[in-house]
Amino acid sequence: MIFIQNNKKGFSLIEVLIASVVASIIILGIYKIFSDFLFVRKYFFNRKDRIEILSKIVSLMQADIRAKIGKFYFKRDGIGNIYLSFNTTHSLLFNNAVPVKVTYLFKRDYYNKHTLYRIEEEENTGIKIKIPLTDMIENIKFGFFRQNRSDVIKITLKMWDKTYTFAQRSMILEE
Repeated sequence: MIFIQNNKKGFSLIEVLIASVVASIIILGIYKIFSDFLFVRKYFFNRKDRIEILSKIVSLMQADIRAKIGKFYFKRDGIGNIYLSFNTTHSLLFNNAVPVKVTYLFKRDYYNKHTLYRIEEEENTGIKIKIPLTDMIENIKFGFFRQNRSDVIKITLKMWDKTYTFAQRSMILEE
């Protein structure tokens, strides 16, 4: 009598294919969840960085304007550069209240990209520093009006297709 022994030592082709399909579905699901997580994380970190940059620029401009001496000087040249200059006692170079001339320059470069600079100049020593603040601003507008005995400046920044506006009052010293 002959006995045929059925030795199954592995998986059949159908079992391997089904396991491969199930594993592929699980791996694709995990990949989709992970890629969505990375996208959301990147979106919120970029947004946080942008808001921090905007906040720091606005705080710096407000501190400069709050300590303003005299009048604002505004100029726009033929190639789209915008200059806002004024004297202030708020200095990034000097610890004491040395009057300095501050110019905010919104400059267009060769690639039609805009950069906002802060230029500080101390007239007696001739020390001058030009600091690039950001290249994320698409447009900037300045509006001026007088209320009682103070100048009010309204600054509108367009960043990432959103418009941010703030106003700052500064006292006028009698000349």
